Amino acid sequence: MKSIIKAVVLSLATTFALGSCTKYNLIETGLSNGVHETSMNGYFSTDPYNWEETQKLIKKAGLESYFTSTATGSKGITFLGVTDLSIIRYVAEQQVKENEAAESEGREAKRIELDDITQEDARKMLLNCIIPQRIMLKDVPRGRLTTTDGNTTRTGGMTVTTLGGEKLWLYTFQEDFNNVPNSGPVSLYVVSEKTQKRVKIASSDIQTQTGIVHSLPYSFTLGEF
Repeated sequence: MKSIIKAVVLSLATTFALGSCTKYNLIETGLSNGVHETSMNGYFSTDPYNWEETQKLIKKAGLESYFTSTATGSKGITFLGVTDLSIIRYVAEQQVKENEAAESEGREAKRIELDDITQEDARKMLLNCIIPQRIMLKDVPRGRLTTTDGNTTRTGGMTVTTLGGEKLWLYTFQEDFNNVPNSGPVSLYVVSEKTQKRVKIASSDIQTQTGIVHSLPYSFTLGEF
């Protein structure tokens, strides 16, 4: 049943791409935090609805060792988890580009599939979501991103470099609760220094034997880091 639902979602995403470039709204993944006595790849296998295409992309990219063993040493990795729907969003965007190119060239557009993502592109995009150390929510300092008169200022947080060489700024922010400052939930944010994409992590601190997963929201599109 899950595979059928996902196929419908993919079909809708591709159909959507045929006629519009409008951004999707934020949808939280609802993935649970917790400790999993298995590898990161093993954890993904327990939830194929969210991670099946992710596993396929990891395999195509030749990066399985990072998710099945401690390839970076005993500390493992931190994976900014790209879920299946984020991959589908990427395919939908590629379909839009193909449609536009076909129209300008006076030819029929070809249908873009998940399998059309090349090994090189898969590897590049996934490496930009892998941090070569374990980082828990508690390890990330409080920070703030403010914009005044068009100028953006960052305070606090921490900067990390992904295995793809991209720099990401991580920071946590504690929300207010019942009008009491700094008494609500603590959220983790990621900002790409290259693309300036800012993302609120949907579910953090998913612990596995080979590293930590901070799941990106469904609104994230593969390649935005």
